[in-house]
Amino acid sequence: MRSRRVNAQTAEKHERALQLLIGGATNQQIADQLGYSSRGAAHNAVTQALNEHSARRAELADQALTIALERLDALWRPQYVKAIRGDGHASETCLRILDRQIKLLGLGAPSRADISITSRTELDVQVETLLTKLADRQTHPVIEADKEPDKE
Repeated sequence: MRSRRVNAQTAEKHERALQLLIGGATNQQIADQLGYSSRGAAHNAVTQALNEHSARRAELADQALTIALERLDALWRPQYVKAIRGDGHASETCLRILDRQIKLLGLGAPSRADISITSRTELDVQVETLLTKLADRQTHPVIEADKEPDKE
């Protein structure tokens, strides 16, 4: 198992690789500057740094959500007691708190449905028939030699 010190050094090197990429360096330039064996190894370091950032961001988002929900719960308790005793203003406050909790938890989001229609209609058949006739005319043009041009 790798020591914490080695893991920390590796993470710092990955972070430097990411910062170089953000600054416009190519994977080969990152490899040359930081001592990676190849541009592929530099790419892997940048990818690892991005994954670490993503995991950290998700962790921070979870923590922020927990804090926000705890704060709403703290606001809820005294307002709920007043609301069940008939206080209209407290009832409105409770409804706003519930609405905020629902939004934070994503419970009020509309459900999404993917719908596809695959039935053929009479119009589809007619369009295909006309397209076929048009294609036949282009490959076998009708020559009307007996017809005289219109005279005005």
